[in-house]
Amino acid sequence: MALDALEQPIEVGKKYGYSTRTGSWVTITTGVATKINDSGRVTLEVLSAKRYLYGEFCDCMGTKTVTTSSFLLFPINGQVNLNS
Repeated sequence: MALDALEQPIEVGKKYGYSTRTGSWVTITTGVATKINDSGRVTLEVLSAKRYLYGEFCDCMGTKTVTTSSFLLFPINGQVNLNS
């Protein structure tokens, strides 16, 4: 069973988000879980992927899907404006 960052089971069809940092670049990705593989990696259909450099917005990434470790994912509940 794949668990999210809050140690709750990942649910296909539910919204999740995570961030990564590489040097001064930060990427924030949100999406809907579409698949969980046997090793606990989760595929998200990307709703939003934004990059920042030194805290300043740079661009939106055009990725349609992404696969990452389940423990990096945080559930997104309620109303979230993913387009701002």
